[in-house]
Amino acid sequence: MKINPYPKEEDEQMALATYLDTRHFLWCHVPNEGMFKPAYMQKRSRLGVKKGIPDVLIFDPIYSDEVGGLRYFGMAIELKRQKGGVATLEQGHWLYQLEDKGWKVFLAHGKKEAVDEIEKVYGK
Repeated sequence: MKINPYPKEEDEQMALATYLDTRHFLWCHVPNEGMFKPAYMQKRSRLGVKKGIPDVLIFDPIYSDEVGGLRYFGMAIELKRQKGGVATLEQGHWLYQLEDKGWKVFLAHGKKEAVDEIEKVYGK
């Protein structure tokens, strides 16, 4: 049996959640994963659940002296495993659309990559 030495995506997500809470960001994780019965999937769709929503949405705006004020409305992060994680077409589409709407977007491979980008952008 082959063992993957890298943390599971959910473990990376939990570690990132702790970091974001500790730093007092206004954020959420959209629990869009899981296998469900078709009737529940239809209900979720009617409730507005969309495929490919990024894993982490940070609602804190991003300011920049270079542009003289607001640079991005927030940050969207699609989190994958450190090795082997690949974004789906739907996930890529959401990142593209959010970037087009004024959000900073990032595809992170692991918690460390996500934190490095957050600290680079927010300066926290």
